[in-house]
Amino acid sequence: MKFKGDVLHKIKNKLFISALAFVFLFILVKGSRAQSANIHFTPEPAFSEIFPQPLASVLRAIERDKTITIDWLLNNQLVNSDSATISWFDNENIIFSVPSLDGNQDRPLEMIHIHSNAKRALGLGTDPVVSPDKQWIAFVQGKNEARQLWIMDSEGENFKQISQVKDGLFPSNFFTKYIWSPDSKQVVLLYKQNYTYEDPDKITPPSRIELIDIETSHISSLGAFANRIKDLSWIPNSHDILFTQERMGHEYKDDINYELISTLNIENKKIRTLAKFNGWQQQLEPQSSPDGRLIAFLYDPESPLFDTTQSIGFIKNDGESNNESPEITRLTQDIKFHLPAWSPNGEQIYVIRSYGAYRQIYSIGINTGEKTQITYGAKSVQNFSLSPDGSHIAWIDLNAHGEQALRVA
Repeated sequence: MKFKGDVLHKIKNKLFISALAFVFLFILVKGSRAQSANIHFTPEPAFSEIFPQPLASVLRAIERDKTITIDWLLNNQLVNSDSATISWFDNENIIFSVPSLDGNQDRPLEMIHIHSNAKRALGLGTDPVVSPDKQWIAFVQGKNEARQLWIMDSEGENFKQISQVKDGLFPSNFFTKYIWSPDSKQVVLLYKQNYTYEDPDKITPPSRIELIDIETSHISSLGAFANRIKDLSWIPNSHDILFTQERMGHEYKDDINYELISTLNIENKKIRTLAKFNGWQQQLEPQSSPDGRLIAFLYDPESPLFDTTQSIGFIKNDGESNNESPEITRLTQDIKFHLPAWSPNGEQIYVIRSYGAYRQIYSIGINTGEKTQITYGAKSVQNFSLSPDGSHIAWIDLNAHGEQALRVA
Protein backbone atom coordinates (compact mmCIF):
# COMPACT_ATOMS: atom_id res chain seq x y z
CA MET A 1 0.00 0.00 0.00
CA LYS A 2 2.88 2.35 0.72
CA PHE A 3 4.25 1.75 -2.76
CA LYS A 4 0.94 2.64 -4.35
CA GLY A 5 0.71 5.74 -2.20
CA ASP A 6 4.18 6.90 -3.35
CA VAL A 7 3.22 6.40 -6.96
CA LEU A 8 0.01 8.34 -6.52
CA HIS A 9 1.90 11.09 -4.75
CA LYS A 10 4.39 11.39 -7.63
CA ILE A 11 1.57 11.45 -10.18
CA LYS A 12 -0.22 14.19 -8.26
CA ASN A 13 3.01 16.22 -8.11
CA LYS A 14 3.50 15.91 -11.86
CA LEU A 15 -0.09 16.91 -12.54
CA PHE A 16 0.27 19.89 -10.21
CA ILE A 17 3.50 21.03 -11.91
CA SER A 18 1.89 20.59 -15.35
CA ALA A 19 -1.09 22.67 -14.28
CA LEU A 20 1.19 25.43 -12.99
CA ALA A 21 3.11 25.43 -16.26
CA PHE A 22 -0.12 25.70 -18.25
CA VAL A 23 -1.37 28.61 -16.15
CA PHE A 24 2.00 30.40 -16.48
CA LEU A 25 1.98 29.91 -20.27
CA PHE A 26 -1.63 31.19 -20.48
CA ILE A 27 -0.71 34.33 -18.53
CA LEU A 28 2.28 35.00 -20.81
CA VAL A 29 0.18 34.58 -23.97
CA LYS A 30 -2.67 36.72 -22.66
CA GLY A 31 -0.23 39.37 -21.49
CA SER A 32 1.46 39.54 -24.88
CA ARG A 33 -1.92 39.93 -26.57
CA ALA A 34 -2.95 42.68 -24.22
CA GLN A 35 0.29 44.55 -24.90
CA SER A 36 -0.27 44.41 -28.64
CA ALA A 37 -3.86 45.69 -28.43
CA ASN A 38 -4.60 49.13 -29.77
CA ILE A 39 -5.46 50.96 -26.54
CA HIS A 40 -5.93 54.73 -26.63
CA PHE A 41 -5.71 55.43 -22.92
CA THR A 42 -3.34 54.79 -20.02
CA PRO A 43 -4.28 51.61 -18.09
CA GLU A 44 -5.06 52.10 -14.43
CA PRO A 45 -2.89 50.47 -11.74
CA ALA A 46 -3.46 46.81 -10.94
CA PHE A 47 -6.48 46.05 -8.75
CA SER A 48 -7.76 49.62 -9.10
CA GLU A 49 -11.08 48.19 -10.30
CA ILE A 50 -11.75 46.15 -7.14
CA PHE A 51 -13.90 47.95 -4.61
CA PRO A 52 -14.66 46.86 -1.04
CA GLN A 53 -18.18 45.51 -0.83
CA PRO A 54 -20.08 45.11 2.47
CA LEU A 55 -21.48 41.64 3.13
CA ALA A 56 -25.22 41.11 3.22
CA SER A 57 -26.87 40.02 6.45
CA VAL A 58 -27.46 36.32 7.08
CA LEU A 59 -30.62 35.04 5.41
CA ARG A 60 -33.49 33.89 7.60
CA ALA A 61 -36.13 31.35 6.69
CA ILE A 62 -39.58 32.91 6.44
CA GLU A 63 -42.53 30.64 7.19
CA ARG A 64 -45.24 30.71 4.53
CA ASP A 65 -48.42 28.80 3.79
CA LYS A 66 -46.96 26.73 0.95
CA THR A 67 -44.40 23.91 0.95
CA ILE A 68 -41.86 23.73 -1.87
CA THR A 69 -41.79 20.20 -3.27
CA ILE A 70 -39.92 18.60 -6.17
CA ASP A 71 -43.12 18.62 -8.25
CA TRP A 72 -43.60 22.33 -7.56
CA LEU A 73 -40.04 23.10 -8.67
CA LEU A 74 -40.39 21.07 -11.87
CA ASN A 75 -43.69 22.73 -12.76
CA ASN A 76 -42.51 26.27 -11.97
CA GLN A 77 -38.88 26.26 -13.09
CA LEU A 78 -39.38 29.21 -15.46
CA VAL A 79 -41.73 31.25 -13.30
CA ASN A 80 -40.35 34.55 -11.97
CA SER A 81 -36.88 33.78 -13.33
CA ASP A 82 -36.59 37.32 -14.68
CA SER A 83 -36.54 40.66 -12.92
CA ALA A 84 -38.80 43.66 -12.92
CA THR A 85 -38.56 45.77 -16.08
CA ILE A 86 -38.32 49.53 -16.52
CA SER A 87 -38.45 51.98 -19.41
CA TRP A 88 -38.81 55.75 -19.52
CA PHE A 89 -42.04 57.24 -20.85
CA ASP A 90 -40.55 60.74 -20.76
CA ASN A 91 -37.98 62.51 -18.59
CA GLU A 92 -40.19 62.36 -15.48
CA ASN A 93 -42.21 59.15 -15.75
CA ILE A 94 -41.17 55.50 -15.77
CA ILE A 95 -43.19 52.51 -16.95
CA PHE A 96 -42.42 49.44 -14.86
CA SER A 97 -43.68 45.90 -14.38
CA VAL A 98 -43.05 43.25 -11.73
CA PRO A 99 -43.13 39.46 -12.36
CA SER A 100 -46.43 37.87 -11.41
CA LEU A 101 -46.43 35.85 -8.19
CA ASP A 102 -48.91 33.33 -9.61
CA GLY A 103 -46.85 32.52 -12.70
CA ASN A 104 -48.95 34.45 -15.22
CA GLN A 105 -47.04 35.65 -18.27
CA ASP A 106 -48.80 39.01 -18.29
CA ARG A 107 -47.85 41.52 -15.60
CA PRO A 108 -49.49 44.66 -14.26
CA LEU A 109 -48.01 47.62 -16.15
CA GLU A 110 -47.79 50.84 -14.18
CA MET A 111 -46.43 54.35 -14.67
CA ILE A 112 -44.71 56.17 -11.79
CA HIS A 113 -43.67 59.82 -11.51
CA ILE A 114 -40.08 60.03 -10.26
CA HIS A 115 -40.62 63.14 -8.12
CA SER A 116 -44.04 62.56 -6.56
CA ASN A 117 -44.07 58.73 -6.67
CA ALA A 118 -47.63 58.96 -8.00
CA LYS A 119 -48.59 55.74 -9.79
CA ARG A 120 -51.31 54.79 -12.23
CA ALA A 121 -52.20 51.45 -13.78
CA LEU A 122 -51.95 50.92 -17.53
CA GLY A 123 -53.20 47.34 -17.87
CA LEU A 124 -51.73 43.85 -18.21
CA GLY A 125 -48.87 42.85 -20.52
CA THR A 126 -45.11 42.56 -20.82
CA ASP A 127 -42.18 44.54 -22.20
CA PRO A 128 -43.77 47.96 -22.86
CA VAL A 129 -42.06 50.09 -25.52
CA VAL A 130 -43.01 53.77 -25.86
CA SER A 131 -43.35 55.41 -29.28
CA PRO A 132 -41.02 58.38 -29.98
CA ASP A 133 -43.97 60.82 -30.01
CA LYS A 134 -45.16 59.48 -26.59
CA GLN A 135 -48.64 58.75 -27.99
CA TRP A 136 -48.52 54.96 -27.96
CA ILE A 137 -47.15 52.05 -25.95
CA ALA A 138 -46.48 48.69 -27.62
CA PHE A 139 -46.61 45.55 -25.47
CA VAL A 140 -47.25 41.79 -25.62
CA GLN A 141 -50.37 40.25 -24.10
CA GLY A 142 -52.23 36.93 -24.10
CA LYS A 143 -51.62 33.18 -23.93
CA ASN A 144 -50.82 30.53 -26.54
CA GLU A 145 -52.09 31.52 -30.03
CA ALA A 146 -53.69 34.65 -28.53
CA ARG A 147 -50.30 35.95 -27.35
CA GLN A 148 -49.83 38.85 -29.75
CA LEU A 149 -48.40 42.37 -30.04
CA TRP A 150 -50.74 45.17 -28.95
CA ILE A 151 -50.68 48.94 -28.64
CA MET A 152 -52.47 51.28 -26.23
CA ASP A 153 -52.43 55.02 -25.79
CA SER A 154 -50.47 56.79 -23.06
CA GLU A 155 -53.53 56.77 -20.76
CA GLY A 156 -53.80 52.98 -20.83
CA GLU A 157 -56.81 53.05 -23.17
CA ASN A 158 -57.69 52.35 -26.84
CA PHE A 159 -56.19 48.85 -26.96
CA LYS A 160 -55.50 47.41 -30.40
CA GLN A 161 -53.94 44.12 -31.52
CA ILE A 162 -51.49 44.75 -34.36
CA SER A 163 -49.79 41.35 -34.94
CA GLN A 164 -51.22 38.15 -36.44
CA VAL A 165 -48.58 35.53 -35.59
CA LYS A 166 -49.70 31.96 -36.20
CA ASP A 167 -49.72 29.93 -32.94
CA GLY A 168 -48.87 33.10 -31.02
CA LEU A 169 -45.65 34.74 -29.92
CA PHE A 170 -43.06 32.76 -27.99
CA PRO A 171 -43.73 32.85 -24.21
CA SER A 172 -40.21 34.09 -23.51
CA ASN A 173 -39.21 37.58 -24.70
CA PHE A 174 -35.85 36.08 -25.74
CA PHE A 175 -37.34 35.42 -29.21
CA THR A 176 -39.63 38.46 -29.38
CA LYS A 177 -38.47 42.07 -29.82
CA TYR A 178 -40.11 45.17 -31.30
CA ILE A 179 -39.11 48.76 -31.94
CA TRP A 180 -40.90 51.88 -33.16
CA SER A 181 -40.03 53.72 -36.34
CA PRO A 182 -38.73 57.27 -35.73
CA ASP A 183 -42.04 58.75 -36.99
CA SER A 184 -44.09 56.54 -34.59
CA LYS A 185 -46.23 55.25 -37.48
CA GLN A 186 -44.78 51.74 -37.75
CA VAL A 187 -43.49 48.95 -35.52
CA VAL A 188 -40.78 46.47 -36.50
CA LEU A 189 -41.57 43.09 -34.95
CA LEU A 190 -39.01 40.30 -34.56
CA TYR A 191 -40.30 36.88 -33.55
CA LYS A 192 -39.83 33.15 -33.78
CA GLN A 193 -43.02 31.10 -33.89
CA ASN A 194 -43.93 29.17 -30.77
CA TYR A 195 -42.30 25.73 -30.79
CA THR A 196 -40.82 23.06 -28.50
CA TYR A 197 -37.83 20.72 -28.65
CA GLU A 198 -39.98 17.63 -27.99
CA ASP A 199 -39.79 16.40 -31.60
CA PRO A 200 -36.08 15.71 -32.39
CA ASP A 201 -36.82 15.56 -36.13
CA LYS A 202 -38.58 18.92 -36.28
CA ILE A 203 -36.61 21.77 -37.81
CA THR A 204 -36.42 24.95 -35.74
CA PRO A 205 -38.67 27.60 -37.33
CA PRO A 206 -36.97 30.67 -38.80
CA SER A 207 -36.75 34.04 -37.11
CA ARG A 208 -39.00 36.54 -38.87
CA ILE A 209 -38.95 40.33 -39.05
CA GLU A 210 -42.15 42.16 -40.00
CA LEU A 211 -43.12 45.80 -40.49
CA ILE A 212 -46.54 46.76 -39.10
CA ASP A 213 -48.44 49.95 -39.92
CA ILE A 214 -50.32 50.84 -36.72
CA GLU A 215 -53.08 52.83 -38.47
CA THR A 216 -53.96 50.37 -41.24
CA SER A 217 -52.70 47.19 -39.48
CA HIS A 218 -50.97 46.26 -42.75
CA ILE A 219 -48.17 43.73 -42.18
CA SER A 220 -45.25 43.30 -44.60
CA SER A 221 -42.42 40.80 -44.29
CA LEU A 222 -38.86 42.13 -44.10
CA GLY A 223 -37.22 38.71 -44.04
CA ALA A 224 -36.96 35.20 -42.60
CA PHE A 225 -33.67 33.95 -41.16
CA ALA A 226 -32.38 30.46 -40.31
CA ASN A 227 -30.66 32.04 -37.31
CA ARG A 228 -31.57 33.47 -33.95
CA ILE A 229 -32.12 37.22 -34.27
CA LYS A 230 -31.39 39.34 -31.19
CA ASP A 231 -30.59 42.87 -30.01
CA LEU A 232 -33.00 44.72 -32.30
CA SER A 233 -32.59 48.51 -32.44
CA TRP A 234 -32.86 51.44 -34.86
CA ILE A 235 -29.83 53.21 -36.31
CA PRO A 236 -30.45 56.98 -36.00
CA ASN A 237 -30.70 59.11 -39.15
CA SER A 238 -31.35 56.11 -41.39
CA HIS A 239 -33.86 53.51 -42.55
CA ASP A 240 -31.69 50.70 -41.14
CA ILE A 241 -32.36 48.46 -38.18
CA LEU A 242 -29.44 46.90 -36.30
CA PHE A 243 -29.44 43.35 -34.95
CA THR A 244 -27.39 40.24 -34.17
CA GLN A 245 -27.68 36.98 -36.10
CA GLU A 246 -26.70 33.98 -34.00
CA ARG A 247 -26.21 30.70 -35.82
CA MET A 248 -26.34 27.65 -33.53
CA GLY A 249 -25.81 24.65 -35.78
CA HIS A 250 -27.41 22.05 -33.54
CA GLU A 251 -30.76 23.82 -33.99
CA TYR A 252 -30.55 23.22 -37.75
CA LYS A 253 -28.91 19.77 -37.77
CA ASP A 254 -25.43 21.00 -38.75
CA ASP A 255 -22.22 22.21 -37.08
CA ILE A 256 -22.07 25.76 -38.48
CA ASN A 257 -21.76 28.28 -35.64
CA TYR A 258 -21.20 32.02 -35.98
CA GLU A 259 -22.38 35.48 -34.92
CA LEU A 260 -23.12 38.39 -37.26
CA ILE A 261 -23.69 42.07 -36.56
CA SER A 262 -26.11 43.02 -39.33
CA THR A 263 -28.32 45.81 -40.60
CA LEU A 264 -31.52 45.65 -42.65
CA ASN A 265 -32.99 48.53 -44.63
CA ILE A 266 -36.77 48.58 -44.18
CA GLU A 267 -37.33 50.26 -47.56
CA ASN A 268 -35.29 48.07 -49.94
CA LYS A 269 -34.76 45.07 -47.58
CA LYS A 270 -31.01 45.18 -48.19
CA ILE A 271 -28.99 43.32 -45.54
CA ARG A 272 -25.45 44.34 -44.66
CA THR A 273 -22.89 42.51 -42.53
CA LEU A 274 -20.84 44.80 -40.27
CA ALA A 275 -18.84 42.08 -38.48
CA LYS A 276 -18.63 38.29 -38.20
CA PHE A 277 -17.43 36.18 -35.26
CA ASN A 278 -16.94 32.42 -35.38
CA GLY A 279 -18.37 30.40 -32.52
CA TRP A 280 -20.92 31.64 -30.02
CA GLN A 281 -20.13 35.13 -28.76
CA GLN A 282 -23.75 35.33 -27.53
CA GLN A 283 -23.50 38.73 -25.82
CA LEU A 284 -22.57 41.08 -28.67
CA GLU A 285 -25.45 43.49 -27.90
CA PRO A 286 -24.58 46.03 -30.66
CA GLN A 287 -25.76 49.60 -30.10
CA SER A 288 -25.50 52.52 -32.52
CA SER A 289 -24.06 55.86 -31.46
CA PRO A 290 -26.53 58.79 -31.50
CA ASP A 291 -25.19 59.95 -34.89
CA GLY A 292 -25.25 56.41 -36.36
CA ARG A 293 -21.56 56.44 -37.33
CA LEU A 294 -20.23 54.02 -34.71
CA ILE A 295 -21.48 50.66 -33.50
CA ALA A 296 -20.47 49.68 -29.96
CA PHE A 297 -20.68 46.03 -28.97
CA LEU A 298 -19.35 43.47 -26.49
CA TYR A 299 -16.81 40.83 -27.49
CA ASP A 300 -13.95 38.72 -26.14
CA PRO A 301 -10.88 38.81 -28.42
CA GLU A 302 -8.97 36.46 -26.09
CA SER A 303 -11.66 33.77 -26.43
CA PRO A 304 -13.04 33.98 -29.97
CA LEU A 305 -15.21 30.84 -29.81
CA PHE A 306 -17.15 31.63 -26.63
CA ASP A 307 -17.00 34.88 -24.71
CA THR A 308 -16.04 34.84 -21.03
CA THR A 309 -15.02 38.46 -20.38
CA GLN A 310 -16.81 40.92 -22.64
CA SER A 311 -14.83 44.00 -23.63
CA ILE A 312 -16.31 47.03 -25.38
CA GLY A 313 -15.34 47.45 -29.03
CA PHE A 314 -16.26 49.85 -31.84
CA ILE A 315 -16.68 49.45 -35.57
CA LYS A 316 -17.50 52.17 -38.09
CA ASN A 317 -20.79 52.35 -39.97
CA ASP A 318 -20.89 54.27 -43.24
CA GLY A 319 -24.40 53.11 -44.12
CA GLU A 320 -23.29 51.27 -47.27
CA SER A 321 -20.38 48.84 -46.81
CA ASN A 322 -20.31 45.10 -46.08
CA ASN A 323 -17.36 43.86 -44.05
CA GLU A 324 -17.07 40.56 -42.16
CA SER A 325 -13.66 41.51 -40.71
CA PRO A 326 -13.71 45.24 -39.92
CA GLU A 327 -11.10 47.08 -37.90
CA ILE A 328 -12.19 46.94 -34.27
CA THR A 329 -11.22 49.68 -31.82
CA ARG A 330 -11.03 48.12 -28.38
CA LEU A 331 -12.02 50.43 -25.52
CA THR A 332 -11.78 48.16 -22.45
CA GLN A 333 -10.13 44.92 -21.41
CA ASP A 334 -10.22 42.30 -18.64
CA ILE A 335 -13.57 43.54 -17.29
CA LYS A 336 -16.92 41.83 -17.90
CA PHE A 337 -19.68 44.16 -19.11
CA HIS A 338 -23.36 43.82 -20.06
CA LEU A 339 -26.17 45.95 -21.53
CA PRO A 340 -24.28 48.83 -23.21
CA ALA A 341 -26.26 52.06 -23.67
CA TRP A 342 -25.02 55.30 -25.24
CA SER A 343 -25.51 58.62 -23.52
CA PRO A 344 -27.61 61.02 -25.65
CA ASN A 345 -24.56 63.23 -26.31
CA GLY A 346 -22.48 60.26 -27.50
CA GLU A 347 -19.65 60.93 -25.05
CA GLN A 348 -20.18 57.94 -22.76
CA ILE A 349 -21.41 54.38 -22.72
CA TYR A 350 -23.25 53.11 -19.65
CA VAL A 351 -22.88 49.42 -18.83
CA ILE A 352 -23.41 46.88 -16.08
CA ARG A 353 -20.17 45.42 -14.79
CA SER A 354 -20.23 41.86 -13.42
CA TYR A 355 -17.85 40.26 -10.97
CA GLY A 356 -19.27 37.02 -9.74
CA ALA A 357 -22.91 37.48 -8.81
CA TYR A 358 -22.31 41.18 -8.10
CA ARG A 359 -23.34 43.75 -10.75
CA GLN A 360 -23.00 47.54 -10.71
CA ILE A 361 -23.49 50.37 -13.23
CA TYR A 362 -20.45 52.09 -14.75
CA SER A 363 -19.94 54.82 -17.32
CA ILE A 364 -17.10 54.55 -19.84
CA GLY A 365 -15.62 57.60 -21.55
CA ILE A 366 -15.63 57.11 -25.32
CA ASN A 367 -12.42 59.03 -25.99
CA THR A 368 -10.43 58.06 -22.87
CA GLY A 369 -11.80 54.71 -21.73
CA GLU A 370 -12.07 56.17 -18.22
CA LYS A 371 -14.35 54.06 -16.02
CA THR A 372 -16.60 55.62 -13.37
CA GLN A 373 -18.67 53.54 -10.96
CA ILE A 374 -22.23 54.90 -10.68
CA THR A 375 -23.92 52.56 -8.18
CA TYR A 376 -22.59 51.12 -4.92
CA GLY A 377 -23.83 49.05 -2.00
CA ALA A 378 -24.48 45.40 -1.19
CA LYS A 379 -27.02 45.01 -3.97
CA SER A 380 -26.77 43.62 -7.49
CA VAL A 381 -28.14 45.68 -10.39
CA GLN A 382 -30.44 43.66 -12.67
CA ASN A 383 -31.10 46.22 -15.42
CA PHE A 384 -31.11 49.96 -15.99
CA SER A 385 -32.49 52.64 -18.29
CA LEU A 386 -31.40 56.19 -19.18
CA SER A 387 -33.96 58.99 -19.43
CA PRO A 388 -34.38 60.39 -22.97
CA ASP A 389 -32.37 63.54 -22.17
CA GLY A 390 -29.73 61.65 -20.18
CA SER A 391 -30.37 63.60 -16.97
CA HIS A 392 -31.52 60.59 -14.93
CA ILE A 393 -30.75 56.90 -14.69
CA ALA A 394 -33.16 54.33 -13.26
CA TRP A 395 -32.29 50.80 -12.24
CA ILE A 396 -33.64 47.66 -10.58
CA ASP A 397 -31.42 46.12 -7.91
CA LEU A 398 -31.63 42.89 -5.97
CA ASN A 399 -30.47 42.19 -2.41
CA ALA A 400 -29.36 38.87 -0.91
CA HIS A 401 -32.93 38.16 0.24
CA GLY A 402 -34.26 38.27 -3.33
CA GLU A 403 -35.99 41.63 -2.83
CA GLN A 404 -36.05 43.98 -5.83
CA ALA A 405 -36.20 47.76 -5.70
CA LEU A 406 -36.60 50.54 -8.28
CA ARG A 407 -34.13 53.41 -7.82
CA VAL A 408 -33.51 56.67 -9.68
CA ALA A 409 -30.53 59.04 -9.65
